[in-house]
Amino acid sequence: MSKYRAHLKIRFSRAASLITAAANRRALVIGADQFSIITDWLRRDCAFFGDGGGAVVVEASNSEEAFYYARLFSETTNTDNFTVFPEDKHFTMSGRAVYKTGSKALPRAINPVLSERYTVDDIACVILYQPSMKFWRVGY
Repeated sequence: MSKYRAHLKIRFSRAASLITAAANRRALVIGADQFSIITDWLRRDCAFFGDGGGAVVVEASNSEEAFYYARLFSETTNTDNFTVFPEDKHFTMSGRAVYKTGSKALPRAINPVLSERYTVDDIACVILYQPSMKFWRVGY
């Protein structure tokens, strides 16, 4: 998990904590990445990475259908397949290796959330922080 994704998930958790404690009714969660400064634009896989940002409002609800669940998950194997080496100014990625690792890690991240309280039928949408549509098709 990149530090940017970890920070965004921590922000979601913090927002949920404030709402649960009734300190706030709503929270605006903002996240942004700036990969353009470390992207090698001559690489074929450069199209997967760039600058971006997003925001979402998290709000308290009394509805039985409303829920918030956050789980931090980090896949730390094969980190050399997606990294910036100290001697290089651009990040490098082995697309096949990253896909292989990610397609195994995604169910390991989602299934514990479902097994705690929910089933796949309870979930209308899963928002992945991933540009490749292949990751959306790993069995969900």
